[in-house]
Amino acid sequence: MTFRQLLHAAGMTGYRLAKLSGVEQTTISQLELGKVRDPRWSTLAALALALNTTPGLVAKAINETPKRPASKQKVVAAAKRMIKRHKKSLEKLGGA
Repeated sequence: MTFRQLLHAAGMTGYRLAKLSGVEQTTISQLELGKVRDPRWSTLAALALALNTTPGLVAKAINETPKRPASKQKVVAAAKRMIKRHKKSLEKLGGA
């Protein structure tokens, strides 16, 4: 069960969970998207209390949430940086 599935099973929205748990809505959104892999114990405990479950079950759901792939723009930007580094390396080799 993913974190999002855990929310839906509890009949909870991210907004409502944020209000009940005191955890930032941004953090909850990142957990749903698989962007956060190791939340603080206090976060797990607060979420578990609001979801009426255990911190262990919340942690398991977070770990089962697939990591969201990088956006196309991030991949293109990383590729451009890599090409630029390789060009500089080649220039150094050619000039030596």
